[in-house]
Amino acid sequence: MLSYKNQIIFLILSILICIALILSIFIQVRKSAVQEMNERQMIYARLAAKGIESVLDHHIAILQVLARNNHIILMDGEGKALLRTGYKIADPAIQGITRINAQGQIIYTFPSVAGAIGTNISGQDHVREVLRTQKPVVSDVFETVQGFKSVAIHVPVYRAKTFDGTIAILVSFNDSAKDYLDNLSIPNNRYAQLINDRGKIIHCVTPDHLGRSLLDLYQDKPNAAAMINKMTKGKEGALSFMDSHPTDGTNDAQRKYVVYAPVRAGNGYWSVAVISSERLLLPAVQNIRNQIILLALILTSFFAIIIYVIARIRNASIEAQTRKKIEED
Repeated sequence: MLSYKNQIIFLILSILICIALILSIFIQVRKSAVQEMNERQMIYARLAAKGIESVLDHHIAILQVLARNNHIILMDGEGKALLRTGYKIADPAIQGITRINAQGQIIYTFPSVAGAIGTNISGQDHVREVLRTQKPVVSDVFETVQGFKSVAIHVPVYRAKTFDGTIAILVSFNDSAKDYLDNLSIPNNRYAQLINDRGKIIHCVTPDHLGRSLLDLYQDKPNAAAMINKMTKGKEGALSFMDSHPTDGTNDAQRKYVVYAPVRAGNGYWSVAVISSERLLLPAVQNIRNQIILLALILTSFFAIIIYVIARIRNASIEAQTRKKIEED
């Protein structure tokens, strides 16, 4: 029979093993819940990305048709009339339509703005890129020479086989972004961001994040750079980190879970990022956690009772042996 000391050691080891098993079960359940939540959020991110991509593709397809029209190539009276008519019947999000030449000068724009015709806009990053690559380009959000914030979509125009500038539209992207991204927002629990091919946040429900570099925003997170690199290469991914940046009016430090999906934008990639808090973990995890805590308390109480009973039995045995020895003496 085990000695009293060995019995206590055995019980303590049993308690520790039970606690380790309980913790292992909880960690595994939590890990599965995080994976399931990320898979669910990834579906939302992919749907939003596809929606935004379809809007961009639709605009690019229309511009490519216009770019092949001989009147728009020549930019004669009929070409100008076609652009005016197209603008009037187009999506309300279209804020303007512009034709620039191969040197980056505006040769026509509608609605007309005083002083716009003849302005050279080749200094703008997206114009410089389309003049260099001669491929469709989607810009960052910027302030146009017409005086409003917009996203420009440029498609190259060729006269015969020679590059002859571009045709472009200015799109208010807020409405589309709100439709696909803001609807994903759950105050204090989840929000979505749209990041361009330079890693800059171009849409977010938190105004302070707009226009900021994602790398600057999360500069204290070592895995942020790797995430941004994957985003700009058109890849999907997921990660988690502790974050205390204010969102929806709160700035409490909490673990955030990020999933991101690519958006093909002209010659590059944007990315939709869906950021979720721990509070979105399945309610079942909370229930399992409570059940595990209850089980741990029951087991601890059970072992405590066993130890108490063993101690009482041992003390009774010692007292009995002591009385017997006294009687024998």
